[in-house]
Amino acid sequence: MHPALRIALAAALLVSGAAAAQDVPPQYFPEEAKPHLAFQWDFLARYDNISHLEYSYPTISRGRFELRPEVDFIVSPTVRFGVRAVFDYGTEPNYDNALYGDNYVSRGAVVNEYYFQWTPGPWTFQAGAFEIPVAASEMLWDHRDVTTPGASLSWVHSFAANSTLTLTAAGIYSAQRYRDQSLLGVGQARWNWGDESRFAIQASSAFWNMDMDDVDPQYYRQNRVTIVDGKLAYVSKFQLLDNLVQLRFLIAGLPAMVSLDYIHNFGTVGTGSNAYEASATVGDVGTKGHWRAFFTYQYVGRDAVVGAYNTDDWWWHTWAEGYRVGVAYTVLPLVYVQPAFVWQKRFDLYHWVNRVTVDLVKMF
Repeated sequence: MHPALRIALAAALLVSGAAAAQDVPPQYFPEEAKPHLAFQWDFLARYDNISHLEYSYPTISRGRFELRPEVDFIVSPTVRFGVRAVFDYGTEPNYDNALYGDNYVSRGAVVNEYYFQWTPGPWTFQAGAFEIPVAASEMLWDHRDVTTPGASLSWVHSFAANSTLTLTAAGIYSAQRYRDQSLLGVGQARWNWGDESRFAIQASSAFWNMDMDDVDPQYYRQNRVTIVDGKLAYVSKFQLLDNLVQLRFLIAGLPAMVSLDYIHNFGTVGTGSNAYEASATVGDVGTKGHWRAFFTYQYVGRDAVVGAYNTDDWWWHTWAEGYRVGVAYTVLPLVYVQPAFVWQKRFDLYHWVNRVTVDLVKMF
């Protein structure tokens, strides 16, 4: 091993508390502390059918296939570098993404995550493009298709009786594709208490300030827009307070979760500043033969959240209410099949959109 690498490795272990003396020869470090590569991947195959969009609009039937491999270079228990690529193929061409309001690109390959993570003691620092570092429901953020280029810093404090407090601050730039130059700032306090094998609570409160700038027109979606200096711009500002509570417990020996999310946008002009989501899940997936069922209700005001960043598992991104229900069954270790159904109504329309998805998922 190169002498410089030995010095760096010893310093990292000293910071994390994994080593207590500098004169310990490197060959006596635990095997998991040595620098190594880790590989993981997931895969999604989806059949998607959307009907009752409008009286004159045809039914949409399409397929989506997505492979996401990731390679991590783990320098030490406290230092990690990661890169994730996305390979997409859809049965519709790329120009239909704008028409359908998708966050993903039908056909393409891109590196969507590249990050550095350092965890000295109770602190975690991340930089690059990575998964969103705060707790948030899909009503606010699309966890699969939208990453967070920027940096974040978290601090965790442990209390007695299985309780922790996590404080996180993050800055995000240009999260969506194409022309997006928006600058997002978020601060969150998250409290965890309890034992998930019996009863546990996670409660978080976050404030988001989203300075939206030069978003591609396809991503304005149902948010209100106006013309400023000859180009489209949002009518409202986006200064969101997001309060999220999750309760975990057992029902007949099965893990269960109830989640409640309330979002208020202090920057909304006019009505439509509130969004609500209630969700319940029973069971789990990942182990062969295990199953999971879920139910979600959403009510999203027109400018309560930014439609450019939330999930496209629902057809309308804001200005709508609806229901989503589904069940998943694990057919092989880390592989499950999940049919799901969405009924959703936009507030200015009279009919309900029907959406059926069937997913085959290989988990990380």
